[in-house]
Amino acid sequence: MSMWVSDYCKLCLIMSRCKDLITFSRADLLPNLLRYLADAISRYGGVEAFTLTYDYVKSLLNSRDPYKHVKEELSRKTLKIAEEVEGIVSRSNWDLNIALEFSAAANSIDTSVLGYEPKELSEVIFDKPVINEFREVDSDEVFIALDNAGEFEVDLVLVKALVKNGFKVNLLVREESYEIDVTYDEVLEGINLSGVEVIKTPKNLPPILYVSSGFVISKGIANAEAYLERGLNFKVLHLFRVKCDIISEVLRIPKNSSIIVEGRSLIKYFKNKPKL
Repeated sequence: MSMWVSDYCKLCLIMSRCKDLITFSRADLLPNLLRYLADAISRYGGVEAFTLTYDYVKSLLNSRDPYKHVKEELSRKTLKIAEEVEGIVSRSNWDLNIALEFSAAANSIDTSVLGYEPKELSEVIFDKPVINEFREVDSDEVFIALDNAGEFEVDLVLVKALVKNGFKVNLLVREESYEIDVTYDEVLEGINLSGVEVIKTPKNLPPILYVSSGFVISKGIANAEAYLERGLNFKVLHLFRVKCDIISEVLRIPKNSSIIVEGRSLIKYFKNKPKL
């Protein structure tokens, strides 16, 4: 059985999935969902439990992508911010550190992290990372495991910066819908860059599970948690906001901070954590 990063994650799962149904005015389906959640939590680790229970919510709602319209609105609202970010990064001669900082700061949007209250992206896009372990890109090929709609438009600025600096870029993205994460089809519609390949990862599991070579950039908490749970241990740069109390406590930094942290550093932090 796969592990859970923390038992607190089980509480987050229950809240998230119940909130999904309540968001779409289907609280009447909560008894069905709670029975399914009880079984999933007892049988699976975090990665599988989060994705399988979201699939179950989709089946209850009879929708392949319940948050499709939410994602479209998030993307629309981010376009102007992404244009401003691109202007700043281009004037910096496509500096990769600056592009990475914006990409980490953009990981502010989320629908269902227990105790997290997202701010408008315009309020936090200029936040500097509390931790920044980026030094250099040490491979000709870069793999980016993508995360949410609404930050993807800012991630594209990072992609452009990498291409401008001569790197081959591969974008790994879920084939099927998962909460407000971008999907393969959505990324294909939103990108038109040479030197970039979009790679479809199976179903709706975290894309980080399907890469282990090149210079890897991982966006968001779900990819980071999958990296930890599966003990992947390859070299990766995680970009995300600290949205939950557990990660805040382990890293000893304020919640909602943006960070750029090496995967092996993250493993060390959690290896030495107290029982959570």
